[in-house]
Amino acid sequence: MAATLERTIGELVAERPARARVFEGFKIDYCCGGKKPLADACQAKGIDPQVVLNMLRIVDESAPTEERDWSKATITELCDNIESTLAPRVYRRCRYVTVSAATRDELAFLGVDPERVSIIHNGTPDMTTAGDVPRTAQPSLVALGRLVPHKQVEAALDAVAALAGELPGITLVIAGQGWWEPELRAYAARHGIADRVRFAGFVSDQEKRELLSQAWVALTPSLKEGWGLTIVEAAAVGTPTVAFRGAGGVEESLVDGRTGLLADDFGDYTAKVRMLLVDDTLRLAMGAAARTHAARFTWPAAGERFAALVEGAAHVPAPATVDQNYLVP
Repeated sequence: MAATLERTIGELVAERPARARVFEGFKIDYCCGGKKPLADACQAKGIDPQVVLNMLRIVDESAPTEERDWSKATITELCDNIESTLAPRVYRRCRYVTVSAATRDELAFLGVDPERVSIIHNGTPDMTTAGDVPRTAQPSLVALGRLVPHKQVEAALDAVAALAGELPGITLVIAGQGWWEPELRAYAARHGIADRVRFAGFVSDQEKRELLSQAWVALTPSLKEGWGLTIVEAAAVGTPTVAFRGAGGVEESLVDGRTGLLADDFGDYTAKVRMLLVDDTLRLAMGAAARTHAARFTWPAAGERFAALVEGAAHVPAPATVDQNYLVP
């Protein structure tokens, strides 16, 4: 049965346990609070219920292996099944390398022993621009990435809609492509902010550097990221980021309260964006700390660690905890 706004959280999860992942991502209680209708639960969290429904639909379309008619499956679905079910068994004696502790934990969920997983963070790409790129005169935001539901770009649009009255010059650039773009355009129109939002589509590396350099704040509202490369790219040009707590690797690429801010829900996301936009001193301090932080992630260092691991010259264990002050590759 399809998920609807009238059905309770408990009913939805009981019918298909995999749906719990969506509620966990949105920090919606599906155990003790499972008696609430989906619409009420979303309202209490300040979340657009349509976004949650879209995520539930994606989960529903990913039926368990025993329920799936694989003769009708796409190549992508077949590859996903191989990656999540077959690969951990085939490579059970091999060592894994991943980019974050969050991804290591996901591998553990698939049956990979965490002791066999080494973490080597990505390096920061060259973010040098052709010339000096000044910040925009008015408050500006940028969101960079694929336009698909789990990126939750709606949170960025909600922030613009909520802050437009207080900050009449606020604008948002959304850079990236994806099948969810028409929905996002419609969402912006419904909230009366279409004239404040520019969909830039695919951008070159140079254009990306300029957009991140011009913006006052970068937004990464994704439900989950393996690392958070765009966060580090923004940091490299002195732009702090607002992301969601519990969204995987973003809690490693962003140092909460130092190089950016982590939000707990959609309402808090808007509040954190506002905090950075209205407080010049805080924003500039975080931007400077972000630039220093990003400089610590270099591809030469990552390459050396990877080479040492491959050559057996050094053992690189997965750390039990991640230093949240400064993460040195």
